[in-house]
Amino acid sequence: MPQSVRPSIPVFAIAPYEADATGHLQVVLPSHCVFAKPDEGRCPLRIDHRRHRKTGPCFPLAVVSCRRHPTQRYTLYPPGHVPYGRQALAPVSPSGPLLLDAETRQVCWDGTVFQAALDAADGVRWREDSPAHDPRRRRTQGRHLELAERLLGVHRSLPDRTEEQVVSRLQVAMLTVRDAAARGSTSWTERALAVLVVLAALRVDGALLGSLLSAGLAVGLWARPCRWEVRHQRWERARELPAPSPVRAARDPPTNSQGADQGVGAAASRP
Repeated sequence: MPQSVRPSIPVFAIAPYEADATGHLQVVLPSHCVFAKPDEGRCPLRIDHRRHRKTGPCFPLAVVSCRRHPTQRYTLYPPGHVPYGRQALAPVSPSGPLLLDAETRQVCWDGTVFQAALDAADGVRWREDSPAHDPRRRRTQGRHLELAERLLGVHRSLPDRTEEQVVSRLQVAMLTVRDAAARGSTSWTERALAVLVVLAALRVDGALLGSLLSAGLAVGLWARPCRWEVRHQRWERARELPAPSPVRAARDPPTNSQGADQGVGAAASRP
């Protein structure tokens, strides 16, 4: 009789990566496994192998295992990146600090998952097809725009309870989010402008990434994030949340839809 296979537990673990003597980024290996209990000592955690990435963090990511807790192997993601993500969630260095514009001291969202909304707000539509090295495709822009709406609580299908959870974790005013969501337009430009309104309202401090990660957890985008804090030698875990209400399944918006064509030429200031 075949042995039963233990199902894998969804793990979203984050650890800093720092440059070694040769300039290559290496993970700062945690002293405790994510499955360890608070009162347990150090874990015999080791790097099982490294995953090479062509998108997202374009450097090898460590996949670790623990001999004391041999439940499963899991990837250690650098701060700012999420499982299966092609672009960073926020402009954060691999070692953890938030990257700010040198002159304005504001967050520069270019190059993150919010790039699609920034371009759509300016009336810029990505191409129907693009070279293999360029991920900016029309359908990808539509997916990222919808992801941004869900992350910031302005997606038209979010239940009120889930919207409240997102607002609480982003620490923005409910009125700001609901006013932005009330635009109610199918135009990509108008939807993107709603996203930019909430982006501009976010607090720019060391808690920004954690707020976005918790918001994504609230709408069911990823498993509960666990972030290794080197200074305190412990895992910081996002707050437990009630199971989110069902959200309409995300679909790729048609690239020839009216909403994708409206508003071309409109401009928006970028936060």
